[in-house]
This record gives sequence, structure tokens and C-alpha cells, in this order.
Amino acid sequence: MDLLHDMKPLAAMRLAGKRPAGEVWLWLGDYAPTRWQRWHDTTVEISIPPSASIERLDLRPLVGLRLIVVADTYSRPLLRFLARLKEYAIAIECFILDWMPADLGMRWEREQEAEWIGIGEQKEKQA
Repeated sequence: MDLLHDMKPLAAMRLAGKRPAGEVWLWLGDYAPTRWQRWHDTTVEISIPPSASIERLDLRPLVGLRLIVVADTYSRPLLRFLARLKEYAIAIECFILDWMPADLGMRWEREQEAEWIGIGEQKEKQA
């Protein structure tokens, strides 16, 4: 399994028994690596380059966390990545930039009946 450079500070934090204060933002695509670990008790941001092998990523530091995924486009690699994240996360919100502004994206929470719910859909508002 591969541990991304950007995820190493989160892995160290989790091994020390700590959790990030907020959600973990996962940026899929050509985004500059972030330096969230320089600030204490802040939201975690992790850049995942297009060259990363989605199937080999070590996602264990994400266990039990709320995740926000930002992707440029809706694609099979994105769907494979989201399926893997469901094994670790308690909730995922996925924002797809190509869909905006008409649609924002989709969300999932553990124990949810539907595979995905559109962000802003009526079902979401009733939950």
C-alpha cells in the first residue's frame, strides 16, 4: 500500500491517538500539495495527483472521519476511489467541478439506504 506524502502528517496524528478538528478534504487532480499540518486544530487537506494509483493508496488514516472530495470530473477512477473511501469513512461529500453550478455533487453517510444522494436533494433535507 502507498501512503501519499500529503497523508503522512495525518497518519502520524492518528497513530498518536488524535483526530483532526474538522473534515478531511481530498483534492483529486493537479492541485498543489497543501501544508495544513503547519496549523494546529484545523481542517486537513490532502492533494491526490492524477498519477496516484487509487487501488494502492493507504486510506487507513481516514478511518471514522468525515471526508469531502473535490474532483474535476465524474469518472470511473473517481467512482472506484469513492467506493474505497466508503470502507473507511463515516460520511463523504463529493463535489464535482464539471457539474457546477447546476449540481454540486453527491453525498453518502454510513447506514444510508441510497448509494448516493445529490447534495441539496429533497431526501437530504428530510434526513
